[in-house]
Order: sequence, then structure tokens, then C-alpha cells
Amino acid sequence: KNIKKLDIFKKVDIIGLAKEFEEIYKYRAKSPIILKKDSEELHLLQHVRDEAHRFAITFHRKKRSEDLIKK
Repeated sequence: KNIKKLDIFKKVDIIGLAKEFEEIYKYRAKSPIILKKDSEELHLLQHVRDEAHRFAITFHRKKRSEDLIKK
């Protein structure tokens, strides 16, 4: 789905965390938010991002494995 159609922006802020420089991009903001490299807030966001990636990778590997077994 297109994220704009979810009408979620009135309720929560949507952000993205760029991996190389750890910049925080807020939806429709003109410039990124930069946190100190040793800040607890940045570490929390990094942990959430890394866990989301781990979960997605695990799910897709399992799905791919199940698809191979069905063939």
C-alpha cells in the first residue's frame, strides 16, 4: 500500500534511519535529524532498525525455503 493512503501521519511521526551516517529522516522534513553517535536515543533507533531487518530476513528465508519444498 501507498503510505500516504494510510492517513497515519496525523497520529504518528514516520521516520527512516539511514545506515551509513545514521541520519534520521522524518517524513516531509527538509533536513535530517542528527543525534550524537553515543546517544541512547540513537542506540535505541539502531536496535529497532536492526531487529526489524533481522525479522524480515528470517521471514523471507523461511518463506523461500517453504516455497522450495513445495516444488
